[in-house]
Amino acid sequence: MRWESWSFKKAFFWWCIICAIGWAFLLLLTSSASGAEVRPTATTYQGKTAEWWAKRAVQARKDANARGRTIKRLKKTVARDVTIQEAVSLASIVYPQLSTDRAWCLIGHESKGNPNARNRQSVWNGEHATGLYQFLPSTYASTPFGGFSIYNPLAQALAAGWMHAHGRGGEWSTCR
Repeated sequence: MRWESWSFKKAFFWWCIICAIGWAFLLLLTSSASGAEVRPTATTYQGKTAEWWAKRAVQARKDANARGRTIKRLKKTVARDVTIQEAVSLASIVYPQLSTDRAWCLIGHESKGNPNARNRQSVWNGEHATGLYQFLPSTYASTPFGGFSIYNPLAQALAAGWMHAHGRGGEWSTCR
């Protein structure tokens, strides 16, 4: 299971919370069992105290909330009209495997800079190459940006960068 998995992060967060509550309850029981005020001993799990685990759980929740806000902000950015220049620049920064020169070469060859370009001829299984980089809808959907409009220049540029970063840049035979 990968750490980047959102469900794994949520499970880890709740596991930390449950452990912290369990350790706090255990400390409460040990301190009240003798009737006299007993200073709790440093009970640990994996070398960490219950207090440490509780702080870790709280910080994990704060981090998750911050990531959620960042994702919402980025979705708003992607949803607005972005210039092709901004899209190419950002994609080249995020994915250095796709240089700006190669990106512009691909755009010029594939769509002549028209983000709404659509090949009239069916290329594969009735699919038409579409957008700046002339993605087939199935290829575009296989990238992490497939949920965005295939006509969005920023999403297309990031998808092209992602493909280059993952060894799929050879799917464009031009601009070597």
